Amino acid sequence: MDGTKAGHLNSSQAGLLAEKANVKKLILTHLPHFGELNNLLAEANELYKGETALASYLMEINL
Repeated sequence: MDGTKAGHLNSSQAGLLAEKANVKKLILTHLPHFGELNNLLAEANELYKGETALASYLMEINL
């Protein structure tokens, strides 16, 4: 999906940015309420080779 008008990245764009920024883990957030969410991980992983996850309700992340 194209979320640029709303200031959002799609999963492929997030994966590319994470790869270029050399981040340790990519967590996809602000997810759509339809479709197969695991496809978002697959799209991100085409460009990002690190660990990825989908955000979930009440998820906590220790930095």
